[in-house]
Amino acid sequence: MTLGFPPYIQFVSLSEIGEQIRSKWFPVDRFKPIGYDPEGPSRWNYSVFLYYLKLVEVQEPQEKVSVVLEIMEGWFDPRLSWDPASHGNISSIYTRQDKIWSPTLTSFGVDDIIDFRDPDFRIANVDFAGTISNYVSVRVSANCRMDVSLFPFDTQKCQIYFCLPLFNIKQVEISNEIYEGLVRKNVISEMGNSEWTMINLTNRVDTVAYDDNFGNMDLAVFEITIRRNPLYYIYMIVFPSFIINVISIIGVFLKNADKMSKLNVGLTNIMTMTFILGVMADKIPRTGIIPLLGIYIIINLVIMVLAIAVVTVITEFREWAVPRLKLKRGSVSRKLEIFLGSPLEYTCAILLELLTTANFFVMIGFCYLVLFNLKAVFCFYENKSYYVAEWNDFLNHQQRLMSHLFQNYDSTVAPVYTKLDITKPIGYNPLAPTRFNYTVYLYYLKLVEVIEPEEKVSVVLEMAEYWYDPRLAWDASSYGEIQMLHLRQDRVWSPTIASFRINEIADFRDQDFRMVCVENTGHVYTSLTLKVSLNCPMNVGRFPYDSQTCVIQFCMPLFFMQHVELFNSIYQGILNRTIWEKMGNSEWDLVNLTNRVELLSYNDGVGDMQLATFEIKIQRNPMYYIYMIVFPSFIINALSIIGLNVGLTNIMTMTFILGVMADKIPKTGSIPLLGIYIIINLFIMIFAVGITSILAELQKWAIPKLKAKKSRLNRKLE
Repeated sequence: MTLGFPPYIQFVSLSEIGEQIRSKWFPVDRFKPIGYDPEGPSRWNYSVFLYYLKLVEVQEPQEKVSVVLEIMEGWFDPRLSWDPASHGNISSIYTRQDKIWSPTLTSFGVDDIIDFRDPDFRIANVDFAGTISNYVSVRVSANCRMDVSLFPFDTQKCQIYFCLPLFNIKQVEISNEIYEGLVRKNVISEMGNSEWTMINLTNRVDTVAYDDNFGNMDLAVFEITIRRNPLYYIYMIVFPSFIINVISIIGVFLKNADKMSKLNVGLTNIMTMTFILGVMADKIPRTGIIPLLGIYIIINLVIMVLAIAVVTVITEFREWAVPRLKLKRGSVSRKLEIFLGSPLEYTCAILLELLTTANFFVMIGFCYLVLFNLKAVFCFYENKSYYVAEWNDFLNHQQRLMSHLFQNYDSTVAPVYTKLDITKPIGYNPLAPTRFNYTVYLYYLKLVEVIEPEEKVSVVLEMAEYWYDPRLAWDASSYGEIQMLHLRQDRVWSPTIASFRINEIADFRDQDFRMVCVENTGHVYTSLTLKVSLNCPMNVGRFPYDSQTCVIQFCMPLFFMQHVELFNSIYQGILNRTIWEKMGNSEWDLVNLTNRVELLSYNDGVGDMQLATFEIKIQRNPMYYIYMIVFPSFIINALSIIGLNVGLTNIMTMTFILGVMADKIPKTGSIPLLGIYIIINLFIMIFAVGITSILAELQKWAIPKLKAKKSRLNRKLE
């Protein structure tokens, strides 16, 4: 057999890479509707059948939901069909999965995935019709954008996505189902945990569609709806804060208490509410929405501030007005004098207690206003066109092609041209082929988490690798016009992409059943799903109004630059702000995504290396820090300035708030904007305490001396 080896690909510019990949990725006409060829078989069908699901944990601050899935995957391979009558009426067999071709089910946009199957003894069931089924047990951690506006009476929806990214949507149809016995209400309720109740489980197939039809992909979606059990937060936060507020209002309006004691009671209440806000902060993501429980606590805090203000105003007004009213002997004056006593304070106290009680009952009654509906959607699929002449003809040609193509192929040796002097400049030999091209193609990104103290940013990347191997080229006309093969990656030589300056990397691909697509031109591509954690030096000078820029870099460290040229590209369909809104999380928004190839040079001509670089820019949503730190510290400082004996308590509170903030930022050499705000409040309080102490000592020393002298100036100074 003679194979026609086309020359190496020459990429003129990075802007052309995406177009070349698109033209190779889709040999079929992507602008024609599915099924446009009436003589061809129906699309190859792959089914995901959910047999059981169990909610493991919900980590709200990370917006991460972990579930265990028991799945049956099913597909059809006509090469494995037989006539039972000719084989002792055997209708099915159980065999090792590595003995048959298997598709590689890939999770999409997940935070983590763990496969519990034995990698060495996977079993598949094959029936006489060529239908194959396999059992999958996985733990999936999905990133779910959470709406905490009704926290702790909230309901969350989370989607788990699976796909076959290596296959053309025009060639393969993915379907999913849920076992009928699983969607019963009593069964669904047992899938939750102590805090979360599962209230709905549905399935559907979504299509990720872009304007150019290139990146379109079917996603098998399982959507869970979970409802929080609010009892923990009611007896841990709602009820205690209600009791504290009720008692504090009584303490503030006690008749026999002095002004300073009342102020101390109010300030202690406010600091307690701030502490309760801190407890709540560990349970929710840092979103731009103030949760219902946060509103409840802030209202209690405002009621307490109002109580202190009312008591202070009444006390000062009474000291000014009562002596003047006593000078008048009218009945109106006597009634006003009486009203300015206990009745006024009692009236204000009752009104504030009613506000506190109303706030409490609104909070408790809110859970009854949330309605939950249980729905179940089923998707049953049957492919009625398994056996057609066109398909059998294709399989026969494919078998012959595989035999010829890999007859003398060595997958352990690279096709990279190395007859070059690495000490000479690139391109010095005009007779040599162009450098071996390797392309990293990014078609989706999801921000997982940002850990500021460690300066670590984690993202999930959906990528494709693309390279050229002339040994895998063939003449399509000699093999029934077959232009594409899908096969195990271990059958072909594959380059090893390496991350560069990365903190941690997790590969979510099935390590035993990786797939590649080989085209008749010798082009090879495969898909990758990676979770990458990288170290990003952070500038927190404007925290919490900061933006951060991080770079994700890949390289091929084993190859000399004279031998291999590295490219990277971003799919144009994701380069718009509408898509970027889905790539961030509740605290951070993705505001820019770019790519470039950098050169790491040591100026010795030997250690130089290309770095495929993807750069992301993220911007923080500051609302969480405004209602958690800025507003409470303002209230505490404002009230502490009024009280003379609470300065030290205020200083300790500000120090505690600084400690809360310290857990959110890296230990850099710059003071963040929020830190400057708190430190200024701290210095204002220190200044207030200092002024008060100096004035008190000055009064003790000066007043006796001024009283000893009877001049008008001394009386004014006194």
